[in-house]
Amino acid sequence: MSPAEAPQDQSAYERFHLIVNGPALFSAVVTGLDLGVFTLLHRSMAAFTLRTMPGLLDNPEVATVRHLLDVGGGDGTTARAFAERYPSAEVTIFDMPSVTRLVDTPDGDRVRLHPGDLFADPLPVGADAVLFSHVLEVFSGEQIRTLLSKAHAVLPAGGRLFIYGFPASDDEEEGVYSARLSLYLNVLATGAGMTYPVGDYEQWARQAGFGGVSSFTGLPYEHGLVVATKE
Repeated sequence: MSPAEAPQDQSAYERFHLIVNGPALFSAVVTGLDLGVFTLLHRSMAAFTLRTMPGLLDNPEVATVRHLLDVGGGDGTTARAFAERYPSAEVTIFDMPSVTRLVDTPDGDRVRLHPGDLFADPLPVGADAVLFSHVLEVFSGEQIRTLLSKAHAVLPAGGRLFIYGFPASDDEEEGVYSARLSLYLNVLATGAGMTYPVGDYEQWARQAGFGGVSSFTGLPYEHGLVVATKE
């Protein structure tokens, strides 16, 4: 399915899942009729996500987080890895209801679910850090600014923002993973997203009200991490 064929009254995130999985599968997921193949899709993505986790979890800023809000946290792969690495911390996963139902929470109350739509619903309060991992690439720059502003609104003073994923190089001429993802998003998926240079994320974070913005590049599998603070 092309971006033009996707229903325009759905959110960008719903359109992304629709295009990736096909109309029959997406319909089954949102109606709760068949989660088997959808679960398999997320488990296959989880295998790669786990290989990229050291670049996020080894960061000293992440190590100080007490309660992480994982926005677009999918089936909980990142949240579980964080909870296992930092056993005194808590995690809340915010994602569509059709996705959060896939989450297995063996850590009990330390990993919580908060189903909702990224744009239509407010983010939950109570976390001292907000993480966007492998999710902002789906969206346009304007949508990303909106999401970062929502994150800023729910964080306390001193709360941190983490953006983790595939950044494009500053000249956008290097990076096999980022180039492949941009091509996929624009040609086959949403038609709106791409991999952005870390400078773009830094600028959007500042525009959303964050300060103390810094970036870490050269992480596993061409990943980058942007860190910012609500002052």
